[in-house]
Amino acid sequence: MAKQSKMMEGIKVALELIDNGVYEIIDSSLYRGERKLGSKDKQSGNIFYVIKGVDILAQRLHYAYHNGGVDSLKEGYGIHFLDGNRENLTKDNLVQLPRKGAKAKLTELRKGLSSPLPITPQEVPTNNGTQAEEDTTYTAKELEARKIMQLVNKGLSNKEVAEQLGVKASRVNDVKRGKSNAKATADLRK
Repeated sequence: MAKQSKMMEGIKVALELIDNGVYEIIDSSLYRGERKLGSKDKQSGNIFYVIKGVDILAQRLHYAYHNGGVDSLKEGYGIHFLDGNRENLTKDNLVQLPRKGAKAKLTELRKGLSSPLPITPQEVPTNNGTQAEEDTTYTAKELEARKIMQLVNKGLSNKEVAEQLGVKASRVNDVKRGKSNAKATADLRK
């Protein structure tokens, strides 16, 4: 049997500590008691945890946690973010792809994203009354913007929306003001 890498051993230890209640994953973040763990690498943008002296990539730990343990992590594969946001460690945002050809496969997956939100065509005035807009396909960023607006419309604060979706508060503010993804959220802005 091949020797496991230090990170894989660290992930195995971290998962055991999560099972034992030492660590806890809440809203796609790792906590020890009340303290949120993790540091962001300035160069890559990845979040790292240091557990028992071992640096662990957050996306690898979260993927293993959500998909049945260390055995779900395959040799020669990387964990990628469907929406491109390296801070969004939710189960549905993490995907494992072979390192060879990962960029093309990720682009293909992003194009094929279907909306989890019910999207109704926006009514657009024309000379003959109203006509439903034909194109209701949105990019991943536009879908994120629509989610932001739906939560804002429910009365959540910018900070609450940012924490819930794993985005920056400035992103929420830009979407809310119509500075970012204005066309995709026009029907949701009051």
